[in-house]
Amino acid sequence: MNLWTAEDIANATGGTLLGAPETSVQGVSIDTRSIAPSDLFIALRGPNHDAHDFAAKAVESGASVVLVERELPDLAAAQVIVSDTTTALEDLGQARRAEFSGFVLGITGSVGKTGTKELAAAGFSALGKTHATQGNLNNHYGVPLTLARMPRDTEFAVIEMGMSAPGEIRDLTRQVRPDAALITWISAAHSAFFDSTEQIALAKAEIFEGLTPGGVAVIPHDNEYSPLLTRLTKDAVVRSFGYDAGADVRVAFKGIRGTRFCYTVDGLALELALAGEQWGGSAAALLASLPEDADRAAFLTAISRVEPLKGRGKRFEIPASEGGKATLIDESYNASPAAMEAALKLLVATPTQGRRIAVLGDMLELDDPSGEHEAIGAFISKLPIDRVHVSGSFGEHTLKTLNSDQRGVSAMEPESLYTKLAPSVHAGDIWLIKGSLGSKVHTIVDKLVP
Repeated sequence: MNLWTAEDIANATGGTLLGAPETSVQGVSIDTRSIAPSDLFIALRGPNHDAHDFAAKAVESGASVVLVERELPDLAAAQVIVSDTTTALEDLGQARRAEFSGFVLGITGSVGKTGTKELAAAGFSALGKTHATQGNLNNHYGVPLTLARMPRDTEFAVIEMGMSAPGEIRDLTRQVRPDAALITWISAAHSAFFDSTEQIALAKAEIFEGLTPGGVAVIPHDNEYSPLLTRLTKDAVVRSFGYDAGADVRVAFKGIRGTRFCYTVDGLALELALAGEQWGGSAAALLASLPEDADRAAFLTAISRVEPLKGRGKRFEIPASEGGKATLIDESYNASPAAMEAALKLLVATPTQGRRIAVLGDMLELDDPSGEHEAIGAFISKLPIDRVHVSGSFGEHTLKTLNSDQRGVSAMEPESLYTKLAPSVHAGDIWLIKGSLGSKVHTIVDKLVP
């Protein structure tokens, strides 16, 4: 089954077609590095690059159709010419969404979006043909691209939506038009762009504005902004989830069996390979999001098979400096205060015969970075964590609020910190590495993992 034909693309975008109308398209790409045979290549123009300059390379790599703003001579591919390729990308996504009759789940939140999306994709795949956001394609390019890539025989779609400013979720949810809209959590992520955490809650709640008639708004009951979110759902059906007794779908943590976290979710047993009690909350959120007739037991069985992703909780064995092995928990993809606290709780909850070591990079995009890093140090000071090492501009703020025996080494750059740390890995230790992607603490993971 074709994803698109050249004629479909021209009709969806209002463009002019040069080439054979029946030309087949099996994928959609905006990056020449990911072109596959029979792809559509969309030549976007940005402030620093014009992808029209790379259209010939895209065709050489196998693109069968190019979506462009001007005719490009001597291309061995059909061309669809539009006035604005960014708008055309949205038009293409909207055309596919308009013909889709299945179930759409939209996900946003301050933390846990991508992990919850991965759980949702696995769960829905047990119920029918599922299409989901790939990687972190959750912005103004990624969301319409995800919609444009959706096969016609899809039954369930899972679309992640991210933001860094007010109004961005509103634009995305109106494209997605979810049947259920899930907010994972509200906390001070990207707080540098907002006056308060309440403003973040208001911006996240924009996701409800795109709900289809009779749609479901799924809200974290245990979050302090739950009442505000509930007021902003308008005419939606509201379902809450959480650990507290008042949640519509309640989860209870039952303990750790080996490396698996055990729960009951709305009375159903569940074990997850994803470590940390927040993922039990995600499972409850997804049960609250399901269509009424969905097989909940099959859904939970499927999500129990999801393994942690690199940078998002994946575990590695690393060699100790004097022989033997230590365990590394890789949480290096991103960090906010709430996510940092959850990861540190996970470190404490993980059984070990050795020491618990935290290696922390900067949390970025915070309104008060010094204060937030000091607060993390104070949080750690109450936990049985043996040593904390830091890198970046704000690490010293964390160190100064630790207990004296918890203070480890610091360095401005992760590479320098690694040089100081490498000889101190002892057999039986468990190491947590956590920081925002821009802090580059993932480079320490890359060096420690063989």
